[in-house]
Amino acid sequence: MPGPGTPSDNGYVSLTWRGIDGSVLGTVATATLDSHDGAWQQYQGWFDMPASAFSVDYTMNFVRNFGYDLDN
Repeated sequence: MPGPGTPSDNGYVSLTWRGIDGSVLGTVATATLDSHDGAWQQYQGWFDMPASAFSVDYTMNFVRNFGYDLDN
């Protein structure tokens, strides 16, 4: 497992709110989450949602900084 100072992989979640016609009303992303010591951190966040939002796209984004996998 990586130790302090060793590169580790990261991830974040992005949210995109859409109107009834599919147009983008707003976008936000969480802070970057680190996977040091072979485990992903837990994260909880609160984000304002546009009143006219009809749907939301929830996208998990992962960034491999070191090695051959995403530090499961």
